[in-house]
Amino acid sequence: MENRIKEFSRGEVVFYEGDFETCMYHLQKGSLGIYANYGTPEEKLLTELHAGEMAILGEMGFLESKPRSATAVALEDAQLRVITRVTFAMYFKENPVAVMQIMQNMSKRIRDLTEDYLDACRAVTEAMESRRAGEPEGWFSKKFDKYIRDYEDANMLTEQDGVNVDYYINHKSW
Repeated sequence: MENRIKEFSRGEVVFYEGDFETCMYHLQKGSLGIYANYGTPEEKLLTELHAGEMAILGEMGFLESKPRSATAVALEDAQLRVITRVTFAMYFKENPVAVMQIMQNMSKRIRDLTEDYLDACRAVTEAMESRRAGEPEGWFSKKFDKYIRDYEDANMLTEQDGVNVDYYINHKSW
């Protein structure tokens, strides 16, 4: 099997959010930061990956044939093993634990996003019920103060019953 290794210096971008690539990577040495909105005022470090932790990245875009959902940046000098469609089957035959790691990572992301979504739904429901019960207008914003502090990247929920809520999704699950 082709064992292609790519090297990245500290601060070098491995791939950008929105890039379309036909490979994923296994971090062999060093560490990487995974960012949303990299290089913008809204930049958010989603997670750090470290060699030795069975760190696989780029698997979402690779498996779905879709653009990258985040930007990967070397936090220190790093070496990554390139896994292409050609080398994919052999890689997993040689590294069966990697299959389980990818499945666990994706399962955790789905579970965390589901929990975030349900928390937001509960908070909106509570706020709407309180507003219907005649609590003062100012209460609504106070009700969400903690929520807004906990969540950082804005996504607008739909307007329901005249209540327009800015909901912030926490990317800790990435």
